Formats: sequence, C-alpha cells, structure tokens
Amino acid sequence: MHESVPEGSTKPCRACRAEIPDAATVCRECKAHQNRWRDTLVFGSSIAGLIALAVSGAVFTATTIQRQIDDLTWQERLSLVSLSVDNAGESIVLANTGDGSVFVTRLVIRWYAGSTGIDMQTPIEKQRFVVRNRGTPGSTSDTFLASRSGRMSRDLAVKAGDRVNVSSCLTAVFLDQQNGALEQVVRHYARQGYRPVRDDTPYAEITAASATTGKREVFKYPLVAVVAASTDPKCAAEIAPYR
Repeated sequence: MHESVPEGSTKPCRACRAEIPDAATVCRECKAHQNRWRDTLVFGSSIAGLIALAVSGAVFTATTIQRQIDDLTWQERLSLVSLSVDNAGESIVLANTGDGSVFVTRLVIRWYAGSTGIDMQTPIEKQRFVVRNRGTPGSTSDTFLASRSGRMSRDLAVKAGDRVNVSSCLTAVFLDQQNGALEQVVRHYARQGYRPVRDDTPYAEITAASATTGKREVFKYPLVAVVAASTDPKCAAEIAPYR
C-alpha cells in the first residue's frame, strides 16, 4: 500500500537541494531527474557520444596523417628493361615499379648528333610492364660496325645519326646499356681483336604522368649508340674509312 502524500508537501532536489514538490520527477531549478536511473541513462548517453566523437576524430586524424605520409613518400618509378631503336623501327620494354599507375606520353633519345622523338601515349598499371614494337629494328642485312679502337668519330656520329639525310649504308642504333645483343657482339669481335664502334653519351628521356597525383615526371636512362653498317657491296667505299 502506498502512503498518501499530503498536498503541498515538498522535498529537497537530490542534486541542487532546492525545495520542489514531493511528486516532482524533474527539478524546476537544475532540471535534474529525481529518479537515479534516468540520470545514469543521460550520463551514459553523453559518454557514448563523447567516445563516438573521439573515435571519429582519431580516424580522421589517422587518415590525414597517412595522406601526408603518402604525399611525402609516394614515388613514381619506371624501369627501362630493354630498348632498341633505329631508322627501321623500335622495340621498347618499360616496367612500372612505382607506387601507382602512370601514363607514358613520350620518349626522346638525346644525342649530340641528333635527337629522336617517339610518341608513346601508353598507360602502365602499378607493377606491370608494357612492350612496344614498331617496324623491324636491326635489319638482317646490316652488321655492327667494328674497329680496332671502337671509338666513334664525330663525323661518323653525324653521318649515322642524321634523320633528315638518312644514309642507307651507315645507321645509328640506340640500345640500353645492358642489351644482350650488344654483349654478344662485343664478345664476337673481341675474338678477332676488334671492338664495336660505340658512343656512350646518348640517353633516353621518358615523360610520364602519375594517375594518382597528376604530377608529370621525366625519367632519364643512359644508352649506347652503335652503327649498323650495310653489307651491300655498293656501301663498301663509304664504310671503309670508319673501320
């Protein structure tokens, strides 16, 4: 049996101690609930909200920090696996060893005797490689020019590297420095006391844009220039001075 409460009786608020009606469930002064479980529920909800806010802030901070780390450490890397370029065509193998996909726009071979530009327009995914073949570089009717010294004169370089007045007898061939075909030629001529005529000053300049950052980068790789000499008897007189 519930005891009747005299009309007009009061009680102190359990929070602020202000006098409130005995039947009041919320203090009109401090708004505190007079039932303890309600305050506990409100307090728990507040704590849960604070925890959720803290977790969201931590996730945002971690994401921001990771993005900043990526901006500082992100690298685009292209490896020139192999290259063979002459007037008859090109064979190029590139590998993407960087942190994201790239779009290769152009390859230019720089040489004092003349430059050669190749329009690539080739996407390469991360950790993938691309093979580009055009024409037939390294005609079977030619052989690498060799001499006792192996040195390439400026006159020969200009003649072989001329892309306007192309010689049918002497043609510059550009190779990557680890080219397997070149190594075989070196060993072949070494047995005869000769060396392939070569120049180590040219280099490849490859322009690529990052698919992630949009940044454009230029990569440079050292090359070797050798000379393909035609075996046509009509070319013997033109080639003789350079042997």
